[in-house]
Amino acid sequence: MATAKKISYTDSLKELEEILAKLESQDISLEELSPLVKKASLIIERCKQQLFDTDTEIQQMLDDIN
Repeated sequence: MATAKKISYTDSLKELEEILAKLESQDISLEELSPLVKKASLIIERCKQQLFDTDTEIQQMLDDIN
């Protein structure tokens, strides 16, 4: 079973910025709009999960110290 490569938070933000630039451009077609918004939504969810996981990990470390 192949493991999926974990995408960094920074890379995710870069990808979101690229999508945003496309969405803001006048050159985007209607056919491209929905898939780009869906992709952005998935990236945002991934970023939120990474932030949650990091927060949980840090909280656990702080709890272990106390």
